[in-house]
Amino acid sequence: MSTISAPRSELAARLAEKCRRHHLVVWDDPAKEYESVADSVTPDGWAVERYSGSWWELRRRVEGAFSGAEPPKLVVYVPSVPPAADPLEEIRRAGTSFKRLLPTVLRDALAGELSATRLAELGSRCSSLTAVEDALEGGSELDPALIAELGARDAEQALAAFLLGAIDLSREAGVALASIARSYLGAEIAMTTDLAVVAEMLAQHLLLAGVARATGDAAVTALVPTWSPLTSEQQRHVSELVDRASRPDTLSKWGAMADGASETLGLGGLAWHDGMAGCDVARFVDDLAFAEAARMLDSDWGAALVLVTSRLEHSRWLKWRDTWSTRLLSDLEAVRSIARLHQRLDDYRAPEGRSLNDVYRWYAEGAWRVDRAHRLMEAARFGLSRPGLDAAFTIVRHAYLDWLDRVLDATNTAAARSPDTSIVAQADIFAKHVSGHDKIALVIVDAMRLELGHRLGELLRTPHASPQVTAAVTLPPTITPVGMANLLPDAASGGLGLDLEGETLSVRVGGRVIRTVDDRTQEYRRAAGRVEDHRLSDWLGLGDDVLAQRIGSADLLVVRSQEIDAAGEQGLATVRWSQIDATIEALAILIGRLTAAGVKRVVVTADHGFVALGRPLDPSRVRPSPTGAGVIVHGRAWAGHAATVPDGCTALALSDLGVDSREQLVVPNGMTVFGSAGAGFFHGGISPQEALVPVVVVDATGSRPGATDLLTVEIEVPGGRVSAEAFSTKITLGGSLFATDVAVRITAANDAGLRVARLVPGESVDPHSGTVHLDPGAEAILTFLLTENLDKGQAVQITVLDAATGRQLTTTQAIVARDLRPEEDW
Repeated sequence: MSTISAPRSELAARLAEKCRRHHLVVWDDPAKEYESVADSVTPDGWAVERYSGSWWELRRRVEGAFSGAEPPKLVVYVPSVPPAADPLEEIRRAGTSFKRLLPTVLRDALAGELSATRLAELGSRCSSLTAVEDALEGGSELDPALIAELGARDAEQALAAFLLGAIDLSREAGVALASIARSYLGAEIAMTTDLAVVAEMLAQHLLLAGVARATGDAAVTALVPTWSPLTSEQQRHVSELVDRASRPDTLSKWGAMADGASETLGLGGLAWHDGMAGCDVARFVDDLAFAEAARMLDSDWGAALVLVTSRLEHSRWLKWRDTWSTRLLSDLEAVRSIARLHQRLDDYRAPEGRSLNDVYRWYAEGAWRVDRAHRLMEAARFGLSRPGLDAAFTIVRHAYLDWLDRVLDATNTAAARSPDTSIVAQADIFAKHVSGHDKIALVIVDAMRLELGHRLGELLRTPHASPQVTAAVTLPPTITPVGMANLLPDAASGGLGLDLEGETLSVRVGGRVIRTVDDRTQEYRRAAGRVEDHRLSDWLGLGDDVLAQRIGSADLLVVRSQEIDAAGEQGLATVRWSQIDATIEALAILIGRLTAAGVKRVVVTADHGFVALGRPLDPSRVRPSPTGAGVIVHGRAWAGHAATVPDGCTALALSDLGVDSREQLVVPNGMTVFGSAGAGFFHGGISPQEALVPVVVVDATGSRPGATDLLTVEIEVPGGRVSAEAFSTKITLGGSLFATDVAVRITAANDAGLRVARLVPGESVDPHSGTVHLDPGAEAILTFLLTENLDKGQAVQITVLDAATGRQLTTTQAIVARDLRPEEDW
């Protein structure tokens, strides 16, 4: 039996003895020393009736127990002083009375365990048995006075209550607290009348102890010469107290104190030490981690990746939803994105150009991850808020461009040597995945390269859906008229032809010239029957009823999306990466709505891919065009009859590449282009980035559970205003119908539907799917970071959608309080 449980066991034993002898016991406890434990110490088989303000009502309840043939097994607990004319006198005579003072219980239970002084102290200062147990659990160093004044049960709780609470301590309790801080934490704190100063001194000690544990005592002694090393036990107590202070309900209070303490001590000026990677006493550590990771990118990007990943995954301060954490999250993500691009470049070195099939398979089987890492790096560059990474960005951009040069050279060499490939042809997609299926949607995304298809697959992957993502190879030149025609039902059997007519290219499928959207729609109708063919924006704008009606009246749904191509072509200074990400998310939302409304299969593919850079291409990378009759197609190819081929280019017969044509295709070697440098977004050539497109197949598996049965979903922008580039939202999930969390998507768009902000990764945000997970009855604070310029007075629409079905759950509007220009900040 432990010391803590001994008093309760002693009390239970004495009460049980009375009960066995007399069956009926009236337990007098006028000081209420046992009010909270009376039920737990009553022996099994005995009922408990309590006095609760009415003696006569209690007597009526008790007398009912006497109606049986056997004496009642009953304890009547009386936490009050009976009146002079005791209403329970007859009850006492029928049984017996029980009264045991707390000091007596303590003496009988603990005489051999604690000193007489300690027993007397506990008996006189603790008003109840539970207070005694709390004091015993806290250890002998916890003065009962602190239990009474702070409501604490142990030393850690007492110190946390003082550190975080706005309370006044008696002089006696203050002296006891200082003593505990000294023995428990190793803190030399002199109590003064100004308790705020004492709390600041305690906070400083906790920070210094955390630094000492991470780096050794020498660094702390250099700051505070009077520092005394702590014992391992004291260090453990410091860590536990900081963890307690950093709970979600007190993190803001402790964070402000820790910020003040670190500024006073000058901790932001410390030199980085590897031990700090696991130190989490205050957020100055994350600032130091960023500076160190940025420095390491030049010499050891692998170590930088490990450091920022550790901070992103474990730092409690990055979960504190304020402007600082939002910005630092973006800054650390920028470091990680640079390091990851270096890692991918190292993982997938450019191949030798043995055959086009070898190059394409190398890319399809994993090298697409390099282009994803590059895209994420460029997007992270946009959100950077502090200096220190310009050189690192420049270095990794040059490394990526060198890699791209080698890959594109290898592709051209391989195509000239052996142009055949065993990868599924784009022309076979309709027959392989679309034909013969009922209630099917074909989604064609202009310029969705392979890595974006994999991203869409990740967004669509849930416990109830496992989309399949594969690669298909297009026909050259990789431009929209060719790719869209090659996706038609007859492209595989009838073949695709290409003719040069003046300064334009004419595309044929099965001998029929295909020029317009209507031409393509007629081809789909010839093969599938009733067709609904509309743009992505049109489909997204439909209400649920109209959407269901269109699905019910069609054999094939065709969705055309040009948003990615537009984000690249209209990017002015650079590609609008945030709008590309927004388009992929919009596709995921639409697919969820389609399958929820009755579509049984969705096939997503593209007409072609693209190569893109983070900045406009240098003019030195522009090649002169071939001479002869022909046209430049989107910078990366020239199609026609070449009289001369410039140096640094590769000429290929289109017929060797599977096109019914007498024309040639001339492709510049490396990352070079014909025409003009442009904004860094190109296609038309035969690189794997341009020629390999994704095929994402989603099969509906019956009803998909969603959040539509929730009682309430509420979202709020504090004050209804957006006044900074980082702004917070509060989302609350009401109701209790769900035993598990619910996944939703949250978007921020302007009046035209253009996404204007991205959700910052955080505790509730799934980093792979971008969905937000909510617990019933809980609320989440989420942060958005603007990606587009906004004018004062503009409205931002915040919308919550069911991640499984795409159904809108709620929406709110916030007004922009002042001109915000994130695009001009860098």
